[in-house]
Amino acid sequence: MDATQCLDVDERSQAKARGDLPMTRNSIADAVEKAAPGVVNITIYSHHQPTSSGSGFLIDPSGLVVTNAHVVAHVSRHSSITVTLENGQKYEATVHSFDTKADLALVQLNDPPATKLPTVAIGTSSSVRAGEWVIALGSPLSLQNSVSAGIISATARRGSELGSALLSSLFAPSHRTEFLQTDAAINVGNSGGPLVNLDGQVIGINTMKVAGGIPYT
Repeated sequence: MDATQCLDVDERSQAKARGDLPMTRNSIADAVEKAAPGVVNITIYSHHQPTSSGSGFLIDPSGLVVTNAHVVAHVSRHSSITVTLENGQKYEATVHSFDTKADLALVQLNDPPATKLPTVAIGTSSSVRAGEWVIALGSPLSLQNSVSAGIISATARRGSELGSALLSSLFAPSHRTEFLQTDAAINVGNSGGPLVNLDGQVIGINTMKVAGGIPYT
């Protein structure tokens, strides 16, 4: 069971997500083409050895990346962060800020290129309905530029419904973070990557897979 955190555009975007516009054989591929250039892999090194990895996505052309806080939670003065772009370019990075209660973090590339980096458009999760098509992008098992697709299985899941040990460690029972349940496959390494709609807009952040293998965002 997979978990994706909700995010809060235009009428056409919402219509396509609802299925009011025809879905073609290229709909998913077109959405991936829009979003994928802004998706990154995040690897944590300790004493020059990789210790963990996750995913993220660029929200600012200057090199600001959104990911899950738990992806970078154990970074210390003995650790370093390497962000790998879709094209394979690697950059050292630092944690800009994080919110452990929301399990969100911002990571900044230390020496971004002079040219503007591609970003992923931000959509909204407020109008998402069960049954809509969604796409998960990221680096499961360190396999960068991976894509999986599925539907929204349920909206507005509360943490208390999920029963995950990881979830319990991240969120208090009273915490109001809501999750989207999806059957788009995610795995270790997908954490922090985007869940996008058919317009390639981020509607959630892939967070975890809990009992039964069901993903949540």
